[in-house]
Amino acid sequence: MNDASPPKKPTLRLLHHMACSGGTLISRRLGSMQGVCLLSEIPHDTAHPKAKSYQLSPLKQAVEWHGLLDAADLEIFRKAPPSFQQIMWLIEERASAHGLQLLVRDWSHMDWIGKPSYQPVDESRLADWLQDYIVHRHCTVRHPIDQYLSLFKLGAMPDCDGTIDAYLEGMLKFSEWCHEIGFTRYEDLTHEPDTHLKHICEQLALDFAPSPIDRRSSFKHVTSDLDLSRGGAAAIRHAKRRAAPDELIDQFRSRETYSQIKQLLGYETD
Repeated sequence: MNDASPPKKPTLRLLHHMACSGGTLISRRLGSMQGVCLLSEIPHDTAHPKAKSYQLSPLKQAVEWHGLLDAADLEIFRKAPPSFQQIMWLIEERASAHGLQLLVRDWSHMDWIGKPSYQPVDESRLADWLQDYIVHRHCTVRHPIDQYLSLFKLGAMPDCDGTIDAYLEGMLKFSEWCHEIGFTRYEDLTHEPDTHLKHICEQLALDFAPSPIDRRSSFKHVTSDLDLSRGGAAAIRHAKRRAAPDELIDQFRSRETYSQIKQLLGYETD
């Protein structure tokens, strides 16, 4: 009889949030903590076109950002391209060997809204690919109108009524999922950053260790840009809503999906 214990599953942490919801700033704060290895917005499949870009490749992030892989590893991979699971398994193994806790920022926007670039699937593709891990998960959210206004400014939302419906449909399904898994509102975090960052760390099984301001400011190992005029890299501050026409607010108020999202996420005001 073999009394050997089965191999222990590796552990990683998944942070889920939509685009323009404060995710880059939150990820920067978590990733800058001592002992954390952050992979940011990585594609769930090495065959994905974005996997070849510098920022979104887990291999290149592991090499360039964290020094977990070297030229010899990459040469082996060139001869025998690994699967996504093999890449992640190796990165987690190397991170653990260096005493680092692996945190993965999910590309949630692609999965729940996606269009026009991607077809939404209403579930985390990345989570499905990582079923062989012990996974700790948490979501962060932002008021749907504020998020939409930021998306519009970014050029991700065309100026048409139908876009609001598509956005709200995806957001409703994501909000239902967040309600099931657990979430933190960005607005709450801006008022009490350390309290809510600590809560996020507890949900993700991360050791909470606030970083000095100079480390937060200099931390570059995260994807997406920050609007420095609205808080910057080091600060988490409450920002006033971007200017929005009354007609747009009325359009949101007229949608039942908007009311459902507010109820799920605990937003009482428009």
